[in-house]
Amino acid sequence: GVHPLHPLCRGACAFDRKIDGLPTGHALGTAGLGQHTDDGQTLNRIRGHRRIVGEDLERQDLKGIVTERDYARKVILKGRAAETTRVGEIMSVELITATPEQTVNECMTLMTERRIRHLPILAHDKVVGLISIGDLVQAIIADQKEAIEHLENYISG
Repeated sequence: GVHPLHPLCRGACAFDRKIDGLPTGHALGTAGLGQHTDDGQTLNRIRGHRRIVGEDLERQDLKGIVTERDYARKVILKGRAAETTRVGEIMSVELITATPEQTVNECMTLMTERRIRHLPILAHDKVVGLISIGDLVQAIIADQKEAIEHLENYISG
């Protein structure tokens, strides 16, 4: 149907699109809870992916999320030694998650209300992805661009 924030939507609106398969533009790294933040692989995952999930590696259960911002605020700015700081000590553990069946609008609302920037996507209690607020905005922008092009073609005949 027509979305109140996007009057040009006709059923295929980005707001109503499920997040399953939504392009994210970034990979997701994992790290064990006991790994030190100065571990070369852990640092590269934080820097390269900009976010990692902390897992119980034996059970592959999501336990938390670490972002570049977490590392900067909880290690660097506090003067902590990276070689003695473990992933489990700096990760955010009170996680809000989504499922692949949820829509862009549902996730955008959830992220805005909870003031979060990253949303782990779980299917059958396993991490299958991670979306950022930027990923959702990009989906909406692409949809609006398509609607504008459609209208321009309609007007110009």
